[in-house]
Amino acid sequence: QPLQSLTCGAISSVCKGVLKRLREDETMWIFNTPVDPEAWGLSDYFQIIKRPMDYSTVDKKLDGGGYGNLSEFEEDVRLIYSNARLYNSPGTSVHDIATTTLELFEKEYEKAVATVADMHESADSKDVCVLCLKSKRTYTPPVYICSGRNCPHVKIRRGNNFWSISGGVHFCTQCYSHLPENVDVEGRTIQKSALIKKKNDEVHEEGWVQCDVCKHWMHQICGLFNARENVKRQLYTCPHCLVKQHRASNGSSKSIVSSSSRNKRTQLHA
Repeated sequence: QPLQSLTCGAISSVCKGVLKRLREDETMWIFNTPVDPEAWGLSDYFQIIKRPMDYSTVDKKLDGGGYGNLSEFEEDVRLIYSNARLYNSPGTSVHDIATTTLELFEKEYEKAVATVADMHESADSKDVCVLCLKSKRTYTPPVYICSGRNCPHVKIRRGNNFWSISGGVHFCTQCYSHLPENVDVEGRTIQKSALIKKKNDEVHEEGWVQCDVCKHWMHQICGLFNARENVKRQLYTCPHCLVKQHRASNGSSKSIVSSSSRNKRTQLHA
């Protein structure tokens, strides 16, 4: 099941590592770009090769989320070598390179699948998201703007201390040191003693949710978990299990679409 339950981002991350290893050997440059029959004088190429494939095409599909699982990636990469072996006779350099590279791919792909399987098992203990294969998913840190007169509208640097009060009023260390006891800022008067010292080092992590069917843990955003829909402690079914249930029942896609439409109103909570 690990091969069937990954997000596009996880598939891309795993497969790009395999693709990078294949491209490291300089002798394998012939698979980097699509074959140009006109440039190479291969007038019968498209008569023999019905579905051309190359590394750059695979790479673009990975970037565009074109693979729904690792097996689809494996099929395309194998197609590169089968095309080369089909068009070029045994004993030719291209045929031999394709055979050698296929063996390398099989080893690297086997390692990647094993890694995915290990990470998938770790999801049982909430160490790794079963869908994206990442342990943590963080948001872009909040930006704080200094309200002081010495540096108005200047961002407070990450890792620096600052003083703050509700309402979006913040002061960097330099401006805070020059503040009088009563400060007029943005149409209101604030007491300096009411300001709270903070440090600009906050990291906001995505929350987790466990599927009540497969019992795997995943990030709320990866699992399309709708916190507002689940306020009454309803059972939660992850996207992977929903698809499995749908296929098993051979029903229409209406139920899945209906479930997805509710997620448009999702408000995630850490």
